[in-house]
Amino acid sequence: MDASSRNVHVDFDGEQVTIRRPGLLGKRVERLPVAEIGAVRWKAPGWTGYGSVRFILLGGNTGGTGSGPAPRTDSSVTFGKEQQADFEVLCRAVEAAIGKQSRAPRTPAAPPPVSLADELERLAGLMKRGLLTRPEFERAKRKLLR
Repeated sequence: MDASSRNVHVDFDGEQVTIRRPGLLGKRVERLPVAEIGAVRWKAPGWTGYGSVRFILLGGNTGGTGSGPAPRTDSSVTFGKEQQADFEVLCRAVEAAIGKQSRAPRTPAAPPPVSLADELERLAGLMKRGLLTRPEFERAKRKLLR
């Protein structure tokens, strides 16, 4: 799916938005994976005859002045009334893909590894409560220590 205006061409393949801008010294290409887009801001053409689409990137424009990594800039494109329908369809498709991504099941985090000392304490507690005999405890302990 794509949309074009006088100064930009935008493609969306379901996973990534590609923005191509012509220039005097060559094309500038931006690739925005859906996973990095937090929102899409739509502004319909007004009295000037131009509208805009702004792709808000996750982790971008924090406004901070810390020593961390430079904030990502959001990407925006402008279009005329003639291209409004194409850009509107493209925006809805990107928003749907963002929504799907946020609803995708996440794999649960693996439980933290159990330390050797914790496992030995657990076995000793089982032996104290009478759930393990001394020989069973020694066998399990040897197995852990290998």
